[in-house]
Amino acid sequence: LVLLNLLYKDNIMLVKNRLRLLSMLLIAGLIIIGLVAFNSAKTWSDDMQNIGDERIPALLSLSNINAERMAIRAQTLEVLILDKTKSNKERLQEIEKQRANSWKTIDENWKTFQNIPRKTEAGKKAAETLQKAYQDWRDIYVTLDGLIHKLINEEKDDLFKEYENSVNKMIPISNNFGKLLTEQKERTFNFSLNMISQSAEKSKNSVVQISIIFIIVSIIGVIFTILTINIITQSLDKVKNGVLSFFAFLNHETSKPSIIDLNSKDEFGQIASIINENIYKSETNIKKDTEFLKDIERFVGELSNGNMLAKIEKDSDTANLKELKLLLIK
Repeated sequence: LVLLNLLYKDNIMLVKNRLRLLSMLLIAGLIIIGLVAFNSAKTWSDDMQNIGDERIPALLSLSNINAERMAIRAQTLEVLILDKTKSNKERLQEIEKQRANSWKTIDENWKTFQNIPRKTEAGKKAAETLQKAYQDWRDIYVTLDGLIHKLINEEKDDLFKEYENSVNKMIPISNNFGKLLTEQKERTFNFSLNMISQSAEKSKNSVVQISIIFIIVSIIGVIFTILTINIITQSLDKVKNGVLSFFAFLNHETSKPSIIDLNSKDEFGQIASIINENIYKSETNIKKDTEFLKDIERFVGELSNGNMLAKIEKDSDTANLKELKLLLIK
C-alpha cells in the first residue's frame, strides 16, 4: 500500500510504466506460484521415489529374510524329531536341498537390504547391530548345516546329540535376530509413514501459500488496475473538457477558454501542458487580432471622416492581417 501510494501520489509515474509495473507484478506472482508448486511437487516426488526405491524394498527384503529364517528354523527342528530307528537319509537330503534354496533367497534379500543407503546416524547404528546379529545367526547355521551333511552320510547318536546342543545355542541367537528384524521393519514402516505424512503436510502448506500469494497478487493487481483506470479516465475527462472549452472559445461560444487543470507528470500531464501552452498562445493571438481589427475599424472610420493622417496603431501576428495592414497603409 505504501508503494502504491508513492507510485500514484501526484501521478509521478508514466502510464506506460504503470502498465509495465502491473505486468511485472502479475508475472512475478505467477513465477512465485509456479516455484512454490514446483517445489511442492518435487518434494512429494522425491519422497515417493525414496519410499519406492528404498523403504518398500527394505520392508520386502526384511519380511522375506524373516520368513526364510522361520522356514530354516522349522527344518532345523524337524531333524530333532526324526525317527532314529530307521534311515532318514532321503529326508535329510530334502532338508539340505530346501536349506540351500532358503540360503539363496536370504543372500539375495540381505544384499538388497545392505545396498540401501543409511542417511542418519541412528539408521547406520541400527544397521550395524542387525549386521552383527545376522552374522552370528549365519555362523551358528554353518555348524548346523555341517552336522546335517554329516548325518546324511552317517546317522550317529553322538552327531544327533551334538546337533541338539547346537540347536539349543541357535534358538536364542535366532530369536535375537528375529527381534531385530521386527524392530527394523517397524522403524522402516514408521519412517515411511512419517515421510508420507510430512510430504502431505508440505503439500497442504504449499496449497495455503499458493492461495495466499494468489489472493495478495490479485488484490494488489485489482487495486493497481482500478487506480490506473481511474487516473486514465480522470485525466482523459480533464483533457476532453479543456479541448472542448478551447473549441467553444474558437467558435465564439465563450469569451475565455478553460485551462486544463492537470498537473501530473505522466503522458496526460505532458499532453495537458502542451495543450495549455497552445491555448494560451491562441488566446493571446485571438485577443491581439481582435484588437487589431477594432483598430482597423477605427482607422477606416477616421479616413471616411476625412482624416488623412490617421494611422493603424495595432499589430497582428496573423499573416493575412499583416498583409491587410500593409495594403491599407499603401
